[in-house]
Amino acid sequence: MNLIDRAKNILLHPKAEWPVIEQEQTDPGRLYRGYIAILALIPAVAGLIGRPQLPGAHTAGPAGALGSTVAGYLLGLAMVYVIAFIAVGVVIIIFVIYLLFIRGD
Repeated sequence: MNLIDRAKNILLHPKAEWPVIEQEQTDPGRLYRGYIAILALIPAVAGLIGRPQLPGAHTAGPAGALGSTVAGYLLGLAMVYVIAFIAVGVVIIIFVIYLLFIRGD
């Protein structure tokens, strides 16, 4: 399934799309290349296009605009990794708390 159809289905028909996603076997590298890297371009390109509309933005010049676009893109990719890392840690902590205190085995 292509990226546009997947995003549209998640937004418009999430109850039908999530079971489809659940059946897929995908490694993290493929997720980064196929989805995250492409979707992270959207805010970076939007910032590049919208930057000339802001007062005083022309002082940085084209090199500054391109540099901030690349930095924003790379930071977006890094933030996905950091948030996923934190989320996995939280899930592990909740699971351990469940095993120790709630289940009580």
